[in-house]
Amino acid sequence: MNGLKTAKNAVFTLIVLGLLSTNVLLVTSAKFHDLLYGALSNFPYDSLFSNSKSKQYQLLAEENDRLKKKNAKLEQQAASRRMKIARAKTLSRNITKRTARNVALNVSSVAVEAIPYLGIGMIVSVTIADVAAGCQNVRDTNEILSILDEAPLEEMERKVCGASVPSVDQLKAKIDAVQRSLGDAIGGTIYEILH
Repeated sequence: MNGLKTAKNAVFTLIVLGLLSTNVLLVTSAKFHDLLYGALSNFPYDSLFSNSKSKQYQLLAEENDRLKKKNAKLEQQAASRRMKIARAKTLSRNITKRTARNVALNVSSVAVEAIPYLGIGMIVSVTIADVAAGCQNVRDTNEILSILDEAPLEEMERKVCGASVPSVDQLKAKIDAVQRSLGDAIGGTIYEILH
């Protein structure tokens, strides 16, 4: 039993001396370093460590980091989408309220518009209100389209918002001119019929 203990100590001493000498040679001899590196590079140590707890922990940590980044990006997209939806709801409500006001204005102004000459002012006022509301509706609709990443209808916005309403005096002059030309046409037709 004593011999076994002596052999064990001898082997342990040889291992320690071998490790110390290889460490010294690795640091001091480039040829020994290259020789040992070449020998160990052929050793399949990757497969030995691929199922280790540290490797599994490393893989889980990398997956966790990837998922955290993906989650942060999705949360940012969701917040952006919620803001867009809230803005689109506000614009839709504004369009609905504006349309309801215009309908009420048009319906309530019909009686006044029917009065000859006096109704011209009401017609002009209601038309100006219609153009202004229509312009704002088109702008809000274009903003909704932009929120939805669609191309806004800019040409339509230019046409609606650029529409001009003639003044009361311009309408009166136009009505007088139409009446004169109708009077001339009707008078000329009656004259021709009678003669």
